[in-house]
Amino acid sequence: MNSVRTTLEATHSIKYKKNNRKSFDIRLFAGGFLSHDDTNFGRSPLTLTSQGFNDWFYDDFYFGRTAQSGFLAQQINLGNGGFKVPVNRGDFGESNRFLMTLNLKADLPMKIPLNLPIKPYLDLGIVDYTALSSSNELEFFYNAGVALDFFDGMLGIYFPLVGTESLMNQQPNFGSRISFNLDLNRLNGFEALRNISM
Repeated sequence: MNSVRTTLEATHSIKYKKNNRKSFDIRLFAGGFLSHDDTNFGRSPLTLTSQGFNDWFYDDFYFGRTAQSGFLAQQINLGNGGFKVPVNRGDFGESNRFLMTLNLKADLPMKIPLNLPIKPYLDLGIVDYTALSSSNELEFFYNAGVALDFFDGMLGIYFPLVGTESLMNQQPNFGSRISFNLDLNRLNGFEALRNISM
């Protein structure tokens, strides 16, 4: 398989409230294939939701990389399209042509009981959907919900509340739509060693 794939990711955080402790976070992702000799997905399509089974380059840590059901199958990564609804294996939300998403997340301006890091989120995306059964046109997807965002996003638990029907139907019930992200790549052991004071 020969392909030339390019991606662009841009993030911006708008700080507000006293001491800039609250933020409105914006992430834009766009990716496309400049050339591709396998339009039947091949090994590395762009994806709306990053999960263990589509981590083609083994860039991330997944406890259930090959899990097909259960809690471990609900682990996601906020790469690629950054959507937070786990999808079933197969070609749903994958493209070997073009994918673009906008991910928004915000701190609530008021104080939350127990200081829980509750944040509403919204994901918007368009996919040049390359499923064999599709009409090969751009498809629009969205999903919105509430996140518990711990340790500056290193651990997140996502509760999708609304979304495009085809996306929400990927999982049979609300419980199986809940996902979590544990970004162990952000644990930089060398940086931690540098900051040890003796």
